[in-house]
Amino acid sequence: EYLLLFCRMKLCYLLPKVKSTLKIPTDKHLLQQLELCIRKLLCQEKDKDVLTIVKRTVLELDRMEISVDVFQKRFYENDLLDQEKERQEHLLLEMEQLEKEKQQNEGRSTNVNDKMFEKKRRDSKTSSVLAKSITLSVPAISSGTSAGKEDKKSKLVRSQSFSTQALHPKYNNIDKC
Repeated sequence: EYLLLFCRMKLCYLLPKVKSTLKIPTDKHLLQQLELCIRKLLCQEKDKDVLTIVKRTVLELDRMEISVDVFQKRFYENDLLDQEKERQEHLLLEMEQLEKEKQQNEGRSTNVNDKMFEKKRRDSKTSSVLAKSITLSVPAISSGTSAGKEDKKSKLVRSQSFSTQALHPKYNNIDKC
């Protein structure tokens, strides 16, 4: 059993050397197997001495940088540049999309404001036309009695309050003043 523990300790000392010989991306599969081996050692090791060595080795392996093939390195750098360009293009597209949405929203709000202004203008025209037609129709009713005059006055008051309500919808209770 002691011999087996000694072999595991030696293996832990060899692992950083093995990792230093690996080159990415050609040896990526081997690197994954190496990491799997280390995980198994961490999980299954029962001896305290070997476990401390495994933990130390894991820290050392984490600090190590993996070498990249020279040929593959150029492709890797190009890939990184492409990814950066793609990210910038994506940001530009998002900015353009936001700008379009902003312009559409401004156009909509302008259209809404124009529509509201047009509606107010139409309402004021309609109310003035209604007021004129009502006041014009009032003199058509002619009666010499005082009851007829009271009726005429009440219609005139109603027509005036109607026209002010149509012109100023905020002042609904203006005839109560």
